[in-house]
Amino acid sequence: MAATRRNQAELIVGVPAKVLAHAHGIAPGMVSEALALANKLLPDARGASSEKKTGRQSQSTVTRSPLTMLGRRAALRYNQQ
Repeated sequence: MAATRRNQAELIVGVPAKVLAHAHGIAPGMVSEALALANKLLPDARGASSEKKTGRQSQSTVTRSPLTMLGRRAALRYNQQ
């Protein structure tokens, strides 16, 4: 709402997004190449089922890793499980 009141056309939320937006303003080609590389590192959809599943049914060893501990705690705290 504050962005609307200030008549801003866009609002960038979060420090990582702001850093990326500034980097893109300085070197758009390099940022595009870096994002293309990151996209290649992501898993593809081969072998994925088109069957609908809940988030709980989609868990794996990665989603239960120590890296996701804070998110899991927040989900428990706010009844998101």
